[in-house]
Amino acid sequence: MHMQVDMLQNDNILYFHNHALFSDNSITRVHVAGVEGTAGYREGATANALFKNPWHAFTQISCTEIIVSDHGNRCLRMIDRIAETTSEFSGTCGSDTSAFDHATKMILDKTDTRRILVIEKFLGSVKAIDIDSRHVSIFAQSDFSYFHCLIQDINNGNIYVCAAHKLYQISHDGEFVRVAGSVRGFSDSTLHQSQFEAIMDAILIMPQTFLVADRNNHKLRLVDVDADEVKAFNACPDVEPECSPNSLLMTKDSLYVSSQVSPIRKITS
Repeated sequence: MHMQVDMLQNDNILYFHNHALFSDNSITRVHVAGVEGTAGYREGATANALFKNPWHAFTQISCTEIIVSDHGNRCLRMIDRIAETTSEFSGTCGSDTSAFDHATKMILDKTDTRRILVIEKFLGSVKAIDIDSRHVSIFAQSDFSYFHCLIQDINNGNIYVCAAHKLYQISHDGEFVRVAGSVRGFSDSTLHQSQFEAIMDAILIMPQTFLVADRNNHKLRLVDVDADEVKAFNACPDVEPECSPNSLLMTKDSLYVSSQVSPIRKITS
């Protein structure tokens, strides 16, 4: 089970599951869009809209508008919660020549809130989409693959990405500068000697400190840049569902983890 988790302004968790989008406050689950259990492509009313494997990426551009990466249809789509409609936002849905291929994460750029940044899993690219014109451009390009996370530091605007088993910062010149990770494996060590197996997500939990979802090692791990170290966080037995972590969300008092094999778990507060 792959799920990205995000927060709505009313503090509900927002997530995709089985081709449909839901919000949940741990008491009530609300269906937002898509038909649960049915993959395809259909615009129009949100209740009848169809998505194809859209779990990888979405972001809110306003309190009522959500942009979704429809992974299987190779495009970005907009969900309007007031009008209760879905529509094509960017790229050409269903086209092999669409502007997007395996978009795995997106964020609203905090330094330019009329711009969305999107990473593509296999192409090693970070793309920028102007919300008003919907023009797509290359923000940064690398030779790497298996992009899974995209992070922005709200304090300075710095951009970070996860590529397979390493964490990188994108410099102001568009260069990818390694922050942590070396060869594939498992080792808690200094930043550049540490080893990860598969970084599926990462979040900044405080300045210069990342929490990393190292899925194939079944661990959550801390990357402390100032201390030049990687160390365990909430190490747990492999049988625990949160030990195959795919996606992370931190609020002011809680940490949520979505797993490959379980629903979203609130694991600390």
